[in-house]
Amino acid sequence: MARKGMSLLEMMFTVGVLLVVTSLGALLLIRTTRATLRGTMRVDMQQQAVVAMQHIFTAMRKSSCAGISIRSGPAPRAICVCPISQPELRAGEPAPVQADGVIRWSSFFLIYYYDEARQQIRHREWPIGSVPATALETSIKGPRRLAADRLAEVIAGTAPRESVLASGVTAFNLSYPSGGTDDLYVQPLTVQIVQERKGNTGHSKPETFTCTRSIFLAEQR
Repeated sequence: MARKGMSLLEMMFTVGVLLVVTSLGALLLIRTTRATLRGTMRVDMQQQAVVAMQHIFTAMRKSSCAGISIRSGPAPRAICVCPISQPELRAGEPAPVQADGVIRWSSFFLIYYYDEARQQIRHREWPIGSVPATALETSIKGPRRLAADRLAEVIAGTAPRESVLASGVTAFNLSYPSGGTDDLYVQPLTVQIVQERKGNTGHSKPETFTCTRSIFLAEQR
C-alpha cells in the first residue's frame, strides 16, 4: 500500500507552528538576556559603590574629626583624610603611638574626590604631585585639615599615581546634620554615590544605583 505524503495545507500548518515556537523562544531569550544584563550592571555598580565607601570610611576611621577635610559644595566634591601615622604605607613614617603615649600623625593626606567630567570617584595621596605642601601641612604633631579652596587647588594639580574607585558616577553627595559645614565638621557625615549604566536592556532609561552611608568617628587626640 502506498504511503500518503503531507499535503500542502499540513506542511504550511507545521511551518507556521514552528515559526511561532521559534519566535516565542527568541523573545524569551532576548528578555532573559536583557534581564541578566540589567542584573549584572546593578551588581557591578553595587560592588563598586560598596568598595568605594569601604575604602573611604576605612581611611576616615584612621583619623579624627580634626583630621577630616570636606568639600561638599562646588566641584570638585571631595573628602581629604589626615590619618594616624602608617609606617606600612610610607617608609620613614613614625610608629603611630610613641613611648610617651602621644599619637603621631601621617605627613601625607589621602584624598577622595569626584571627577565629574570622567564620572569617576578617584583616589590620590598628597603631597605627591605638582602642588607642593607647606611645613604645617606635613607636620606629624597633630591632625590637620585643608581648607575647601586649598583642597580644590591640590586636586587641580597633577599626581603621578591615582586610582579609580568607582565609574559611571553621576553624583557624589556629602552632607551633615543641621549646623554642620565644611569648616565645622558635625557628625555623622553622610556620603551618597549615584551611578548609571547604559546598555541594550530594552529600557529607554539607564540602570541606576544609589548607595548612601553615614559614618561616626571616634575622637583621637
